[in-house]
Amino acid sequence: MRAQNKTLQGISYFLLAIAVLVSINIAYRRVQFEDSRKSVDLIVSYKDMKQLSLLGGMEIKPLLEILNKKTRITSIAIEEDTLEDFINSGKVSMLKGSEVMNMYRVGHVNRFLLTHLYKKIKVKPERFYLIIEEKADYERIRDFLMIEFGKDSVKRIGQLNILEVIDDKEDLLQIGLGISRNTISQVRKLGFQPVIRLKNSNRLSQALIRQKFLSFAEELKHTTVIFEGDSVLGYPSQLSLTLEKLNAFEYNIGFVEFSKQSGITKMANSLPKQVVRVHSISSEEMGRYTPENASKRFYRAVKERGIRSIFIQSFKDIYQEGSIVDFNVKYFNKISTLIDKEGFTLTPREAFEIIDYEPAKTWELFIINCGVLALVLILFQLFFILRVGWAILTSLFFVGGFYVSFLFSSLMGWASFIALISAVVTPTIAVIAPFPDEEENKLVSNRILNALFYLLKVLGVCLMGAVMIVGLLSVVDYIFAIKRFMGVKISFIMPLVLIGIYFFLRPHRMSSIIFVFRRIFYAPIRTAGLASIVVLFGFVVVLILRSGNYFMMPSMIFEEKFRTMLESLLYVRPRTKEFLIGYPFLFLALVYLDKKISRHWVWFFMIIGVVAPISLVNSFCHIHTPLSISLYRSCLGIVLGFGFGAVYYFLYKLGEILLKRNHNDRN
Repeated sequence: MRAQNKTLQGISYFLLAIAVLVSINIAYRRVQFEDSRKSVDLIVSYKDMKQLSLLGGMEIKPLLEILNKKTRITSIAIEEDTLEDFINSGKVSMLKGSEVMNMYRVGHVNRFLLTHLYKKIKVKPERFYLIIEEKADYERIRDFLMIEFGKDSVKRIGQLNILEVIDDKEDLLQIGLGISRNTISQVRKLGFQPVIRLKNSNRLSQALIRQKFLSFAEELKHTTVIFEGDSVLGYPSQLSLTLEKLNAFEYNIGFVEFSKQSGITKMANSLPKQVVRVHSISSEEMGRYTPENASKRFYRAVKERGIRSIFIQSFKDIYQEGSIVDFNVKYFNKISTLIDKEGFTLTPREAFEIIDYEPAKTWELFIINCGVLALVLILFQLFFILRVGWAILTSLFFVGGFYVSFLFSSLMGWASFIALISAVVTPTIAVIAPFPDEEENKLVSNRILNALFYLLKVLGVCLMGAVMIVGLLSVVDYIFAIKRFMGVKISFIMPLVLIGIYFFLRPHRMSSIIFVFRRIFYAPIRTAGLASIVVLFGFVVVLILRSGNYFMMPSMIFEEKFRTMLESLLYVRPRTKEFLIGYPFLFLALVYLDKKISRHWVWFFMIIGVVAPISLVNSFCHIHTPLSISLYRSCLGIVLGFGFGAVYYFLYKLGEILLKRNHNDRN
């Protein structure tokens, strides 16, 4: 270790200690908030239940009564009615003009009505004619269609409940016509909380948005709105009015996890306190799931990612001998049983207890900002002799950046940037700082115990950096996954680069970095060096492609089974790259350092090994994951990592013994 300015080191450690203590206090407040959120809302779709009732040979009302008596479903999501719904219920008939002309000519169907319609106007073959049974339905459909298309495109035929409309058939059938008040009343009477689903329109107007909200606003003063389709109501031109209505009526906004709904992020950022995170399995995905797998997915979302609203699709295509209704009732109960075992209360969202949460204050963010500054100064001192001038410039950058972001009301943007710096610096320091030099390593008597202490030091440093990230990103925007940690790929790549440079050059060659790399560039290529670079490059590519929520590479069948087994045994699945690869490589590097592993080649092991602390810190960057889960997973990873490292060590020793025995037998 190079001789450093002791005063700078002391200041760095002091700032770091204060920042960690402040961060722990913020983390404690968040743990209390997470522990108090013990209510879960189970939602099913009214339209989905209607289809299920038809397949089960019953009306929708008896099915909902069964759900009320035999399941723990708490809410029913009511979709907007469409013309197709009115037609299927027998309340509306829709005829194209060409059909009216042909039917009048042949004279087979409803001669009286067709004669009156045909004689009242000149029927146009390309238009549609809606024959509506009840006056209330007629007025509702008329009002929505006139707002949607304009008065000139929707005409009443005489005094009859008949409308002439210009539109494409598929589009006309799927236009949202608001929420049925009768359906809201029916759902309430059967003991469920109504949840509203609104559709967007290609012909947006302020009048249309107001009309949609008017269809249910008088009936429901507080509820959750989960938007239907690829975009939220009002996107892109009338989003501000939708936000105004949601805010005025204090409606919750359903933010469906992993969905790519246009406009939902902007809406959630505008009203973060009204956001409800929802987990659902789409209709397209349902074909790949069994009730067992689907129920575990919902359970995992509640347990590991803080989801408190579950939107459940029924199974309709799986063959089974009994009633399809009973089959789905068992499926719903399987979900509720798993969630219930975790100590959660199943209740409608509107009955949730309102919980106050206090994120980091400005002064707390400033102290943590100084703590990350201390980490950067410590990292600099590991790589080179840090001059006072450079330390002052670095400090001015951190303090000045914080002050400017505060002045321009963009403090959270700065906090997220500082969190990224912490995610890069922390695993780098964790691996380098406790690494022994040659003189220290000669004094080690028990190398296995020494490797264990090294891993514990790595864990301790990583947890200090991780808790500061938790403090920096403590706002509900991150807790509810409205915003996500930026720079995931950077936080993976940069520590690998820094660790590679440090252990390849070693501190005494750091000042000659350009000369060393120039010499390597012109040196002849050796097989061992080329092979190690190829292996590392492939390893890093796989690591980057498989980081994040969506795998860009497929996982193997045995891998999925292995993960499922780990989760069932250990409650939470630890990250395989930590305990199977990262920690064992760090462990073996320490055990065989200066013996079987030269310091000229230790860089290879450390680049692979640093994957574990990177992954550990990254776990805490998923702010929506409960802190207790992240902490348990991290400790589990290092315990298993030490265990697998020891197994690899003894397997290697066993291999050595067998090879020696085989060699002796030959001689």
